[in-house]
Amino acid sequence: MELRHILIAPNAFKETFSAGEIGQLMASSVRNVLPETTCMISPIADGGDSTIEAVHQGADGELIPCKVIGPYRKVIASHFLRLDATSGLVEMALSSGLALTEENERNLREATSYGLGQLIKAAIDLGLERIYVGVGGSATNDCGIGMAQALGVRFLDDDGKDIMPPDGGFLAAEDLPRVRSIDTTTSDRLLEGRKIIIASDVDNPLLGQNGATAIYGPQKGGDEETLHRLERWLEHCATIVERHCQEEYRNVPGAGAAGGVGFGLLALCHATVEPGFGVVAKLIHLQEKIGQADLILTGEGRIDGQSAMGKAIAGLGKSAGGKPVIAIAGTIGEGYERLFEKGISCIGYLHHPDTPFDPARVKEETPALLERLLSQLLSISKKDGIAPLKGKTVFVGDRQ
Repeated sequence: MELRHILIAPNAFKETFSAGEIGQLMASSVRNVLPETTCMISPIADGGDSTIEAVHQGADGELIPCKVIGPYRKVIASHFLRLDATSGLVEMALSSGLALTEENERNLREATSYGLGQLIKAAIDLGLERIYVGVGGSATNDCGIGMAQALGVRFLDDDGKDIMPPDGGFLAAEDLPRVRSIDTTTSDRLLEGRKIIIASDVDNPLLGQNGATAIYGPQKGGDEETLHRLERWLEHCATIVERHCQEEYRNVPGAGAAGGVGFGLLALCHATVEPGFGVVAKLIHLQEKIGQADLILTGEGRIDGQSAMGKAIAGLGKSAGGKPVIAIAGTIGEGYERLFEKGISCIGYLHHPDTPFDPARVKEETPALLERLLSQLLSISKKDGIAPLKGKTVFVGDRQ
């Protein structure tokens, strides 16, 4: 098999390597094995962590720095991407993301999406009219109340007065049960003529067993009692907002994204939802790059059944149009084989699933393990084509 041009299009390896970093490691390994092969690095994403990095590297644009309120009310440095004179990209993970928090500080009652609203407002203030909002990787479950507050929505109590948190600042999930009505006069004026597009890799509704709280709350630090209360609070807030809007949004696919931020954007910002990978692929002109490649390398930190459900590497596999795609995983989990039905030819992985996850160890070991694994896979592909690897899962060091 001729391997003149390889497209390297990985997703982020969470808690260890960004998509750009793992892309560089892959390219270095390829060059050591196939020195005459041309590598094109174009990271992918699905609306979560590293979305702006992927689009900035694949489509250029200008990074605009901002100071915003993080999920637990600390001022943090963030940024958004101005794509051109009228459009931009905002990433929730860079303002209200789980990666911005320490495990021992996570408290879903107190986490706020206010910083996301600040990023959207900064993009509007810059004159941008079309704003993509990547909502993956969030730390919050506040139904978007913080985000909406930053955009000028007023949340009012029984007396028609603005609800003020105990700290006098930024609304969070714990403030939801006090809401009795809302006033969108200021936000409607701010958002007039603007188009907000939610880039999301999930289609969950807001409530219920497949909703924001039940599916994603536990990984954000919510215990059983907290999750039960949050479900009631989100339902209460949704009822108030829908009464104001005179339209139901809670069951729109994607309303449950980012702890209900999807609902807030749909109802209060008149947003639409598009698949996160599709948005990124369009912005980075991925199809053109696939057309130039003889082989595609992709990957993410953990490949399992979830990877086949709207995630970036599944989207890439389907977009490849039958071209060989090798996916590299940090490790694999239950259901990983579903990716073979999504256009992925072969899956290689670096760390055994039974090995406890240690980010420091993974960072130290990955470069050498990655080169070893790619040497195996690329040597076979060059000699015999992709056929011997088709539908196979290869652990680094396995003999083929």
